[in-house]
Amino acid sequence: MAEPYTVYWDVALRVLRYLKATPGLGILYSDQGHCRVGAFTEGDSRISGFSDADWAGCPISRRSTIGYCLFVGGNLVSWKSKKQHTVSRSSAESEYRAMADVTSEMTWIRRLLIELGVGAVEGDEELTPLGHHLAKLPVDVLIGKMMLYGGIFGCLSPILSISAFLSYKSPFIYPKDERHAVERAKLALLTDKSGGANDVDNADQQSDHLIMMIAYKKWDKILRENGSNAAERFCKSYFLSSSVMYMIRDMRVQFGTLLADIGLIELPKNYQIGGKWKEKLDSWFSDTSQTFNVYSNHSSVVKALLCAGLYPNVAATEQGISEKALNSLRQSMGPTIDELNVWFDGRRVVHIHPSSVNSNLKTFQHPFLVFLEKVETTKVFLRDTTVTSPYAILLFGGAMNIQHQTGLVTIDGWLKMAAPAQTAVLFKELRLTLHSILKELIRKPQTANIAENNVIQSIVHFY
Repeated sequence: MAEPYTVYWDVALRVLRYLKATPGLGILYSDQGHCRVGAFTEGDSRISGFSDADWAGCPISRRSTIGYCLFVGGNLVSWKSKKQHTVSRSSAESEYRAMADVTSEMTWIRRLLIELGVGAVEGDEELTPLGHHLAKLPVDVLIGKMMLYGGIFGCLSPILSISAFLSYKSPFIYPKDERHAVERAKLALLTDKSGGANDVDNADQQSDHLIMMIAYKKWDKILRENGSNAAERFCKSYFLSSSVMYMIRDMRVQFGTLLADIGLIELPKNYQIGGKWKEKLDSWFSDTSQTFNVYSNHSSVVKALLCAGLYPNVAATEQGISEKALNSLRQSMGPTIDELNVWFDGRRVVHIHPSSVNSNLKTFQHPFLVFLEKVETTKVFLRDTTVTSPYAILLFGGAMNIQHQTGLVTIDGWLKMAAPAQTAVLFKELRLTLHSILKELIRKPQTANIAENNVIQSIVHFY
């Protein structure tokens, strides 16, 4: 860095070009077994860290150098090496400072997992079964949750598509002064059956994520049956980026093989033999006769799994917020907002982004929606939203408080829904059952016909 040359600049540009051209690639992690300081036992999944330090290693300042590395589920997730800010008066003090740094990092990682709401860490700092699987997936934790539940609930193909779009970007192109034409094209995808079967009814049109999934499904069908030229014409007619669709296909294959690596599904043998193996594998992931796709045409189940993955990224109207939380929000709002549907994210007023199919709706199927990201400009906007069922929040949401006398259930202290006490207790038991299923997958990877489990089938019938 002190004497940079042109060759160094060329190397940096080469790295950046590689990163830009391969956004769907990542580092693959696996369970290495070294998950706890002290006793190393197979299947142990404690968050762990290691630290070391020299003493007065710098001959000029006499400051010591520390280093640490941190593991989650046996996978290296954080590391650092740096010179200490002050001079240590003994080797013990130097080691103590190193341990303080790694402890601080471990505390931050643990709090981060909790705040993300992934249910990955229990009170004793042990990873839950969900956290155990997420630690092996080199993807965003929210996307990882969605993928896991997609395989468990027999909706893998649509969830792979949605996960790829959320990890990369929307396939829709917005030419200048043609925003309304793009919005009409989005709605047309839901009703036009020329590109493939339409499995979405009117009640399930309130989802940007389902539209992206349907766009990929129809594009893939046209590509396989009519060739690349027909697929290009399809993209132009619906304002879709052809390059994005090809990238989504590659990312679907990558995400599917990640689930195979952790034992959730089993890839076909010899799938890499011959040419076009990515196309073949993507078609296999789309095969509705496979066990992991038995409910892939049930859009209500797909929306429930979107809630499972994206929670706690939830917004609600006044009808879906507890009285106590609503009063607190009203006090912080200031002047009353004169809008028909006001959405809250638990802390403030938020708005559905104009590019969303839900932005101009007057009525919603449910008072809850899920989203991946917020964008703040003149207002706080929610991109790519999906209206979600109260049942999905009951099953995949946060802490549940059942009010037996009033017949109300509060989730995470602010989301409210009416449900008989018996129903709420049933969903509590279903949560424990899902916990057990994930735990069984740790013990017995590639459990046969998991989507045909009686409990899973019962949960599907709720939606």
